[in-house]
Amino acid sequence: MIKWRQDREVNIAPIVPHTFRQHWLVSYLLVSVPTQAMLIAIFGVGALPGFIRTGAVNTEGFMITGSACFFIGVIMLPVSLRLNYRERVRIGPSGVEAMDERGTRRIVAWSTMETVAVVRHWGWRSIRVQLTDGRPLWLPIYVSQPEEYRQVIEDYAGADHPLSRALTFSHPDS
Repeated sequence: MIKWRQDREVNIAPIVPHTFRQHWLVSYLLVSVPTQAMLIAIFGVGALPGFIRTGAVNTEGFMITGSACFFIGVIMLPVSLRLNYRERVRIGPSGVEAMDERGTRRIVAWSTMETVAVVRHWGWRSIRVQLTDGRPLWLPIYVSQPEEYRQVIEDYAGADHPLSRALTFSHPDS
């Protein structure tokens, strides 16, 4: 059973007919690449004393590191798919359901969105929506269906809404 957390100021129904997920490749890169980069850095630090002593690097270590990176990438695939599911955004006539900075899913009315900014978050462009209660809500730009995402937000919020303008300005698919 899903428990819905509603805004305290505005009583809105949890009916959100459109669901968008972050593009799967973005989710995978957010999870897998930092892990693999750390593994390569650890190998580099481990290989540095041997390189200083002999002036050559043991190539067997590269095979081990390459194999480990491949297996880490395979292991991280389910983790990234879970992130993809968790970071979904639902959009409806009454507002947006997404995750806030605490990891809590919230339903936010269109009227409670104060300012909208396109910012870099964890290396990727995202949309930070500042709410009237002062807390930010993060929305992805790179979703599986960017044109439909932009159109649904424009239909429900209106073309003059800051979120519609930010999506139009960001051009995620170009």
